Amino acid sequence: MNDWTHNRLFSLLILLMMSICTITASADDAKEEHLKRVVSIYYDGTNEYEFYQAINKYLDYAKEKKDYYTYYHLRQKEIVYDINHNQYNKALEKTIQLKNDLLNANAETYYYMIDYLMGLFYGTRENNKLSKEHFIKAADKAKALDDKADLLLIYQTMANICIFNSLEESLQGYKWADLAYDLSKDPVDRHSSMSLKSMVAFGHNDKAMFEKCWKELEKIKKANPDINFWMYSRYVHLGRYAFDGDYDQAVSMCDSISEEVGRLYFLTQIYKLKGDLEAENAALISLLKAKDERNDDIATLTVNDINHDFQLKMKQLEAQEREQYVQVIVIVGLVIVLALVVLFFFRKKA
Repeated sequence: MNDWTHNRLFSLLILLMMSICTITASADDAKEEHLKRVVSIYYDGTNEYEFYQAINKYLDYAKEKKDYYTYYHLRQKEIVYDINHNQYNKALEKTIQLKNDLLNANAETYYYMIDYLMGLFYGTRENNKLSKEHFIKAADKAKALDDKADLLLIYQTMANICIFNSLEESLQGYKWADLAYDLSKDPVDRHSSMSLKSMVAFGHNDKAMFEKCWKELEKIKKANPDINFWMYSRYVHLGRYAFDGDYDQAVSMCDSISEEVGRLYFLTQIYKLKGDLEAENAALISLLKAKDERNDDIATLTVNDINHDFQLKMKQLEAQEREQYVQVIVIVGLVIVLALVVLFFFRKKA
């Protein structure tokens, strides 16, 4: 076999191996996209069994691939799902487990997830001060890591929490939604951020702002006709029906909202727009009862314990870093002193 034939066969072998690797990578990408899509579909629905089946399959896949970024974010997503479906005790148990796993693994890169979840728990209890503090901590860490995906999620969640808060908070909601919108050029992300802004506008009866958001949403959809913008679509259309005076259709759409407190918030706002004082008061009484039951379900002490344990660990890590810094300074100082002593000795000898 001459050199030309040998080189030719070697090149063909390399090409074959590259093709096999490319096909394998493409198959993996397709599988992950499928898993991600299935989780997203059930995440926005009411079929809890199918959601847990889907996310457990994706968790197993991410763990097998040692993709810990996806793995830990999926666990966070599962906790958020539990909160949205009134499974507060389950969400707290999973948060404690996630906190312990992150601390045991010294996975500092993902510690800000605990701040994000604490912000969510405090926001659910309408403790806006503590909620905002934790979200801002999480956002600062995400910025430092240049993790735009998580920063987007944090901004969108902060906008979401402002939907039915005070008028001052609604203005903050517009701000967070705008920050999320500006952060990503992806049409799906932008549509989600603008949808949240429209929901804040609906929650505060700001029809002028809702109309601006609606026009922007229609513009995004028109520019991307092949994309199914399903995220938050029910809430946006609920607001559209209510502002257009089709209150029966808006009320009917509330039935598909699984989170009880959120459903009753929207229902109260619809009856308020309709001018049906009796129905509004009935919905408001149900809302206050649901909020009390929800707050009873969320053990504040447990939330505080999670936060305390986590902050204590962070302080321990900071102390270790300071100790290591001091050790380095001492070693450098000793090296300099030793060098000066040696220099002095040789000069004296000379």
